[in-house]
Amino acid sequence: MQTKTWAYFQDTLAEAVEHLLQLGYTKIIAVGKSFGGGLLLSYHNPSISKKILWAPAVGVGDADTLSRLKDAMLGEVPHLLDIQIEKDFVHKDPSKVCIIHGTKDAVMPIENSRVAVAAAKDGKLAEIPDADHSFKTPKEEQELMEATQTFLSE
Repeated sequence: MQTKTWAYFQDTLAEAVEHLLQLGYTKIIAVGKSFGGGLLLSYHNPSISKKILWAPAVGVGDADTLSRLKDAMLGEVPHLLDIQIEKDFVHKDPSKVCIIHGTKDAVMPIENSRVAVAAAKDGKLAEIPDADHSFKTPKEEQELMEATQTFLSE
């Protein structure tokens, strides 16, 4: 990932979605954790009906730094929160979005996910009490899977 850019990964996502559409899939659901969750939050595609984001690693706020940093080598970006997408951009996403985030995440503050869900057109936040960024315990993993399954069945 040190030599890859945000734009590179977005292009790869676009290729993957196009490939699935060519195979005849009509319902695409995307799941991303940390960097992958942040990437999905910053990627809009009307063919993706739902996004499940586990502790997404991207800033959400009033500023847009993604436009400036999308071609920067990710290894040169000090923290993924430095890559920020605007709340208005998040709101324009046609996908239903579920963010699942631990309340004790020291890597990506849960407040960032609260802002993202509030900005989303159709967003939901599932907070896992006392979980950190990686959902390490069996109890946290179970809560993560239950929140994911609940969103998928909606």
